[in-house]
Amino acid sequence: MSGTCEPTWGGVLAARNNRHSTPRPGDYPRVNSRARTISGASFRKAMAHVATPVSVVTTVSAGTAYGTTVSAFLSLSMHPPMVLISLDAGSNLLAALKPGSPLGVNVLGEGQGAIARHFATKSENKFEGIVWQSDAGAPRLPELHVWIAGRVAEITPAGDHMLVLVNVEEADPGRGSPLTYWSGAFGTHSAT
Repeated sequence: MSGTCEPTWGGVLAARNNRHSTPRPGDYPRVNSRARTISGASFRKAMAHVATPVSVVTTVSAGTAYGTTVSAFLSLSMHPPMVLISLDAGSNLLAALKPGSPLGVNVLGEGQGAIARHFATKSENKFEGIVWQSDAGAPRLPELHVWIAGRVAEITPAGDHMLVLVNVEEADPGRGSPLTYWSGAFGTHSAT
């Protein structure tokens, strides 16, 4: 090996020998920081070619509603149902979250690009003039493609972002086609 991994295998080997044991964070090999890196511009350009769903992630903390647009959201686990959301480390929404906080994922539908742009701003009161209702303790926007609600299970650092793991308590498939983001523009997806 070229020295790109520093194994910390303790719990992984135990887990392989005991199928009922779950490895803990840190039990997997970590990539060495001396690994080859690419420029931020190259990475950003490549990632712009990956189509992603567009969501507005929301919470209420101390009576104030928070929300931000994200494209880094995914299904993490079916048993138990969990999703993962990546938030900028400087996000106001992130500052309002802690384990146990209610969290809503408003997966936007076709034609909701204006809402996505609105929640992508750095304004202090993003809910001013926005219609929403409380659902499972988090702000739910109207006419969604999908609604997912739950509680924050864990927040962990990842580069210049934080990964928010959420235990899902509600999921509503909503309606219509999703709003997607690809190559710097909003669009939608249709089955072929």
